[in-house]
Amino acid sequence: MTKRYISLNSLNLVTDVTVGDKTVSIRFKGGVNTPYRINGSFVTANKVLQEAIESDSSYGKSFITYDIEVPQPEKTASSKVVNKVIEVPSIKTAQMAIEWVRQNLSVDLASNLPSLKIRQFAVLHGYDFPKLKIK
Repeated sequence: MTKRYISLNSLNLVTDVTVGDKTVSIRFKGGVNTPYRINGSFVTANKVLQEAIESDSSYGKSFITYDIEVPQPEKTASSKVVNKVIEVPSIKTAQMAIEWVRQNLSVDLASNLPSLKIRQFAVLHGYDFPKLKIK
C-alpha cells in the first residue's frame, strides 16, 4: 500500500530515519507558498520504510501521514492514464468552494482566490466543482 507523508512546517524538508542498521534520508518535496501554502510531501510503498518513518521520534511533530492510500491512476483502453476525480455538484460559488476545501481537505485557501485557482486546487486533490462559475 502506498502512503503519503507531509511536512507540518516546511515547504521542503530533509530528515533522516533509521531503517534497521542504516540511516535513510527522506526528502519531502513539492511544497509551494502561492497561491496557497502546500507543505512538502514524501510518498513510498516500501512497508519497512513506512514502519521506520512512523516509529521515528519526529513523526507527529515534523511530519505526519497525509492520506493512507494514494489514488493510483487507471489505464483506459487507449492506454492513457486517467486519474479519478470526484465531482461535487453542490458547490456553486467561490465561497462555498473555499469552505468545502477547509472542511474536507483541511486547507485554508485565501478568501480572494479566483474561482479558476480554487477549481484547479480541487482537481489537483481529486475533486471537481463542475457548477462553480469561473470568473
